[in-house]
Amino acid sequence: MATHQSGHDVFISYSHAADRPVAVALQHGLHRLAKPWYRVRALRVFRDDTSLSATPRLWASIEEGLRGSRFFVLVASPESAASRWVAKEVEFRRRRTDPSTFLIVVTDGEVAWDEEAGDFDWEVTTALPRLLGGWFTDEPLWVRLDGARRDTALSLRNAEFRAAVCKIASPVHGVAPDDLDSVDIVQHRVANRVRAGAVATLVVLLVVSAVLGLFAVRQRDEAVRQTVAANARALAAEADALADRDPLLSARLSLAAYRLAPAAEQSRQSVLRSLDRNRHRVRHVVQEPALGGVAGNTGDDTGRAGTVALSPDGSVLAVGSRWTGEVRLWDVASGRELGPLGEAPDNSDRFGPSLRFGDDGTTLTVITIGSTETWAVATRQRLSSGDGPPGGPPPAGTEVGSADGSTRVRGDDNGQLVLLGPDSTPVEMLAELPDVISGISLSRDGSVVAAVDAHGNVATLMPRVDLRFHVLAPAPAPGKVESPRLTPSPDGRWLLVVRAGTAELWRVAERRVLGRFPASGPLDGELVGFSPDGTRFAIRDGDRLVVRESESQRELASEPVGGDPVEVARAFTRQLGGVAVVVDPTGPVTAVGGDRTREVAATVGGGVQVTVPGRSVAVLESAKTGGDRLTSWTSGADLVGDLRVDSALGGLAVSDDGRFVAFDNEVVDVTTGGRTPLRGGPGSGAAGNVLAFAAGGDVVLQQVIPSRDYSGGTRLLVWDRASGALIGEFDNHSLTPVDPFLVASGVVGVGADSALAVTDDGAIVLLGTGPDEWARSLCGVVGDLEPDERRDYLSGIDLGPVC
Repeated sequence: MATHQSGHDVFISYSHAADRPVAVALQHGLHRLAKPWYRVRALRVFRDDTSLSATPRLWASIEEGLRGSRFFVLVASPESAASRWVAKEVEFRRRRTDPSTFLIVVTDGEVAWDEEAGDFDWEVTTALPRLLGGWFTDEPLWVRLDGARRDTALSLRNAEFRAAVCKIASPVHGVAPDDLDSVDIVQHRVANRVRAGAVATLVVLLVVSAVLGLFAVRQRDEAVRQTVAANARALAAEADALADRDPLLSARLSLAAYRLAPAAEQSRQSVLRSLDRNRHRVRHVVQEPALGGVAGNTGDDTGRAGTVALSPDGSVLAVGSRWTGEVRLWDVASGRELGPLGEAPDNSDRFGPSLRFGDDGTTLTVITIGSTETWAVATRQRLSSGDGPPGGPPPAGTEVGSADGSTRVRGDDNGQLVLLGPDSTPVEMLAELPDVISGISLSRDGSVVAAVDAHGNVATLMPRVDLRFHVLAPAPAPGKVESPRLTPSPDGRWLLVVRAGTAELWRVAERRVLGRFPASGPLDGELVGFSPDGTRFAIRDGDRLVVRESESQRELASEPVGGDPVEVARAFTRQLGGVAVVVDPTGPVTAVGGDRTREVAATVGGGVQVTVPGRSVAVLESAKTGGDRLTSWTSGADLVGDLRVDSALGGLAVSDDGRFVAFDNEVVDVTTGGRTPLRGGPGSGAAGNVLAFAAGGDVVLQQVIPSRDYSGGTRLLVWDRASGALIGEFDNHSLTPVDPFLVASGVVGVGADSALAVTDDGAIVLLGTGPDEWARSLCGVVGDLEPDERRDYLSGIDLGPVC
C-alpha cells in the first residue's frame, strides 16, 4: 500500500456545528483501518478542531495542513455548503491540486451528477459549495452516510460505516476497497498473532526463569510492566477519544486505565481530565445508542428524550419522549428511574410534551398536542385530564434562569452548557453533551440543572458543586477584594488565614473556624506560624507576640516585641522554632533561627526572592557579576546548598527540609546541583505564577494565569517532583477575562495528599493532589464498567472492579 513519509495523507473539511461527530469518527476510522500492528495509525489525518470564526489566526496552520495533505475529504451537508470556512478550504485545494484527490462524504442534503453536462446538477445538489462547479470532468468518488451526524456509535464495527471508510481510504492507500478490507482483516490477525506471541514469550520467560534465576525474573517483570503500561495508555487514549461522543464510558475507561497502571502519567492525567469534565456532579441519566433507519424518517427517534423538567427543589427529574409523549420520572440524587406516568398517549410531536411541575413539586402538568394532564408525582397517578392548548405545547427553552434569579444557563449548538452572569455574559462552561442542546430546566434555587440534547441524551449537574475540591472559606462579597495569606501547620491539621487585621484559626478536617484573633504590626500580620508539631501557633498583635495552643486556643505565652525586625523574628522563632527571614531594604537579608542570626544575602540591590514555609528558606539573589545565587537554609539557619543559576524567575518554593527548590520550570537539588525539568505542561511562563511543595516534598504545585484557553482565570498544575512529570491540572474554566495582577492567587501543600489554594474570587478551597482521591470522586458519579463495556474494551486484560 502507498505510504506518505511527511505531511498528512488526508485533510478533512467539515462544518463544526453540524458534522463534528462524523468528522471525528471518520478520522478515527482512517487511523485504524488496515493499520499494521507496529504503527500508531494507518494514515495521518489533519482535522482542525477549532472554530476559525472564533480564532482567525489559526488559518496559517490550516493552510499548512492543506498544502501537506495528499487527499482532501469534504464532509458534505447543507451546513458545510453554506460555511465560508469550508468554502475557503475547498477554494484553496481547488487552486493547487487536480480533482482526482478530492473525495466526498455526504451526511445530509442531496448530491446529483449530470452526465450530459459533465458537472453536478446544481438544481438538485444542496450539500456541495457552488464553487466546485465546472471543476470535475468525471463524477468524483463520493459516499453517503445519511443520519451519521446523530450516530454516537460510529465505528468500524458498524458495517455501513466500515464500507464508507473503505471507499474513502481506497484511493489514499492505492488499494481496491474489497482488497483494503481484506488487508485490514489480515492486519488484525497479525496483531492477534503478535499478542499470542507475546503471551508465548512470557511463558518461555517463566520457564527460563527457573534456570536463569533472578535475571530472567526481572526480564519477565519488565515485559509484563510494559504490556500493562501499553494497555493503560491505550485505555487512556480511548477515554479521550470518546469524551465527546460517550462521556460516561470515557470516564469509566479513565478509571480502568488508572486501576491498571496507577503510576503511569497518562493514567493519572486521564482520571483528572475525566473528573474535570464531571466536576459539577454530571450524571448521564439517559445515554442513547446510535439512531437507526434513514435520515428524515421521523420514526428513527420515536421514544427518545425530547423535553426535561426539574421539580422546584431539584429532587425529581421528568423526561418527556418524542412522538409518543411518554413521561418518565427519575430521582436526581441517585440517578434511579422511578417509573413512567401511565401509558404513553402517542399524541406528541417531534419535540416531546411540555412538562411543568407545580409550585410545591407534588404535581406535574404534561401538555401534548391533544391533551393537558395533571399527575401526582409521588403516586404517578393521573389527577385530571383535558384538551391540549391551541397550537400544541410551548417550545422548550435553551436559555433558562432559576426562579429566584440566582442562576442562568444557556445551551448551544456544540452541546455545551454555559453558566451566564447577571448581564448574560458567559462565565463558565459547565458541561458538554454529545449533540445540540434542545432543552434545559433548573431547580428553583438554581442548584440543579437538567438538559437534553437533540439526540435524546439527558444529563443533570450541580453548578455550585465542584468534586475537585471542598470550599473551606467562601469568596468575599462582590466588590470586596481580599488576598488572604495561608499558613498551614506542618501536619496539615490546622490553618491560619491572615486577612487585614485578623488571623483565623481553622481545623482543616472539619472545615470550620475555631477562633479569630487580632494580627497587626509593621508587617501587617506576616509573622504567624505553627510549631513543628502543630500544637502551638503564634500571632503578632501590635507590640506583642502571642502564643496559643492549637486545640484549645488558650494563651500559653506572650512576649513584647519592638520595631526591630530581627528582634521580632528572633522572638517568633524562639517561641515556635523554625526559621524566619528579614529583608532590609537598605541592608542585608538575614535568616533568624531562635537565638542564631545569619546573613544570607549581602543586599537587596540586585533583587531577592524569599520563600518561607516555616522550617526552611530559599533565597534567590541577582548577582551583579551575572547569573543568580540560589541558597537554601535549614530551620537552624544552617546552609543546605549554594548554587549559581540562570533564572527567568516566575516563582520560588522550597521543600521543608531545604533540599529541593522549585523555580523557573524546574526543580533543583541544592545539595547535588541536579536539575529536574517540569515537563508535559505549559510551565510557568504566564503571569501570576505561584509555586509550592506538597506531600512531604514529593509533589510540586504551580498556579499559573491565564487558563488553558486564555479566556481568564487560573490553573493549578500538579507535578511529580522526582520525575518532573505533570500529574494533573485543575482549571477553573472561567470564560471571563481577568487581570492577572488583580487575581488573589496562592497555594500551599497540607498533609500527605492535599493542598489549599486561593481562587480567582478570593475563596479558599481544599483540593486533593493525589490520583486516588480523584478516582474516588469520579467513581461516585460514573460507577463501574457495564459487562458489555468490559467485554468490548478489557478483553484479555485481567482487571477487577474499577470502582
